[in-house]
Amino acid sequence: MTSRDVFLPDCFGFGYALPSIAAHCGIESFSTQKLTWGSSVGVPFNIGVWEGVDGSSLVAALNPSDYVGQITGDLTADTAWLRTAEHQRTISGLPAAYRYFGTGDTGGAPDSASVAWLETSLHGSGPLEVKSIGSDDLVDIARQARRADLPHYKGELLMTRHGVGCYTSQAAMKRWNRQNEQLADAAERAAVTAELFGGTVYPREALRDIWVRFLWHQFHDDLTGTSIPEAYEFSWNDEILCQNQFAAILEHAIGALSPALDTRAQGVPLIVYNPLAAEREDIVEATVNFADGAPEFARVFDSQGKETPSQVTHRAGDSLTVVFVAAVPSVGFAVYDVRPAKSPTAILNTLSASVNSLENQRYRVKIDGNGDVSSVFDKQSKRELLASPIQLQLLFDKPNRWPAWEIDYDEIMAPPKSTVGGQPQIEVTENGPARVALKITRKMGGSVFQTTLSLASGSAGNHLVFNEEFDWYERETLLKAAFPLSVSNEHVTYDLGLGTNPARAQSCQAL
Repeated sequence: MTSRDVFLPDCFGFGYALPSIAAHCGIESFSTQKLTWGSSVGVPFNIGVWEGVDGSSLVAALNPSDYVGQITGDLTADTAWLRTAEHQRTISGLPAAYRYFGTGDTGGAPDSASVAWLETSLHGSGPLEVKSIGSDDLVDIARQARRADLPHYKGELLMTRHGVGCYTSQAAMKRWNRQNEQLADAAERAAVTAELFGGTVYPREALRDIWVRFLWHQFHDDLTGTSIPEAYEFSWNDEILCQNQFAAILEHAIGALSPALDTRAQGVPLIVYNPLAAEREDIVEATVNFADGAPEFARVFDSQGKETPSQVTHRAGDSLTVVFVAAVPSVGFAVYDVRPAKSPTAILNTLSASVNSLENQRYRVKIDGNGDVSSVFDKQSKRELLASPIQLQLLFDKPNRWPAWEIDYDEIMAPPKSTVGGQPQIEVTENGPARVALKITRKMGGSVFQTTLSLASGSAGNHLVFNEEFDWYERETLLKAAFPLSVSNEHVTYDLGLGTNPARAQSCQAL
C-alpha cells in the first residue's frame, strides 16, 4: 500500500517547499503536533490547507494533540473536543476534529487503559462520533467540506522554542550529507551525458542504492544530531561509503566521455567539469602529474590556445599543484592544457596582497588590528559594503534542557558575550595572478581560529572567499559569523532550492 500522507509528529520545523515536493510525489495530506512546542508563526489552524512555494497544497492537521497522549474517558462526551469540532464547522463547514493516539517515542504501544477507553468511545452515546483511523484518512475527512472553505496557510512552519539548534550538533554529519547531495547530483548529470556521448550505460541501480543508503540517515534523530553518540559510528561509515561510490561513478563517467573531447595538448590535458546549471568562471585547483618529472613552473592554456591566469602552489615528486581560472559552460566540460615552463605566466597580475589588505579588479579588502575584515569596497558599485567589521561572535549557550541539540531562542537573539580578537598572526599564503590569499590565526580561551581569505582574478573574483578552520575547546558557547552589511531592505528573498521565499525583514544580513 502506498501512503497518501506525510506523518511527521516530531520534526523540528517544516520548510515552505515541503507541500510542493509532497504534492508532486502524489501525497495529499500532512500532520504534526510539533507546532504546539513553540512555532514561529503559532498554529495556523486545526484542519486546513498548507500551500507550498509553487501553489501546490496539502490538507493539513496542525494541532492534533500530544502524540504521547493517553485516553482517560469516553471521547464522545469530551467537551473540549466537542468545542474543537464545533469551531472547525463554524470557520469551514467541516464538523470534525483530528487527534493523535499513542505513546509515541516512549518506546511502546498505547497502554491497555487507553485502548479500552477507545473501544468504549467507538460505541459511546455522547454528541461526538469517534472513528479510529490511520493518518492517511485525513484526506477523506476533509472532503466533507469544500477545500476552498478550509483555512489556508502559505509559508514556513519553523520553530523558535524546541529543536532549533539541532542543525548545529554533529557537524560532520551535516557536512557529509551535503557533500553526498552535491556529489550525487554531479554524478547523475555526468552519467547521463556519458550515456549519450560516451557509449556507457547509465548506472541506474547503483545510483539508486547509493541514494537510499545515505538518505536513510536523513531520519529524524540522525542527520539532525539528536541520536546517541554510538549511532554515528554507523552513520559516518555510510556517508563516507556513499561519497566514495558517488565519486567513482562521477570519475568513470568523465573518463568515458574523454574520447569525445578534444584532449590534444602540448603539455598535460586537464578536463574541467561544471555540474551547475549556469555557465561559470571559477578557480580550479588540480594536482598534475608529469611523465618526465615535475617542471619548475607550469602555464595553463584553454582549448583556443589562450593563456589563463595560473600559479603553482605545491611541488611533490613528479607532480605540481596548479591553481588557475577556468571558464566552463553549464553542465559542461572544458579541456585545459597544463604546459611545463621555465618561468611563471607572463599574464599581467591584477591582484595584490599584503598582511592587511587584498585587492582585485572588483574589491578592495582591508583587515584591521583584530584580524577582522573591516572594509570591503566594491569598485564596480563604488560603495562600501560593510557597516562595521565582519566578526566571529561568541554567544552564551546553556539551554535548560537537551544541551546537545537545543539552543534557547533568547540566547541567540541576545548580544554576543565576546568576539574573537586579540593579537592576530597574519601571513600572505598566495600572491599570484590567479588568486591571492591571507591566513589569519587567532587564539582565544583554549581554541584556535584560523581564517583564510582569498580573492581571484576575472569574474571568478566577484566573491570574497572565507575558509574557516577552528580547533574548538569552548564550553557553553556558540560561534556565529556576523556580516553587518551596509545595505538594508525590508524585503528579502531566500533561496529554497525549489524556489524562493520573499519575506519582510528589518535589515538584509548574511549570517
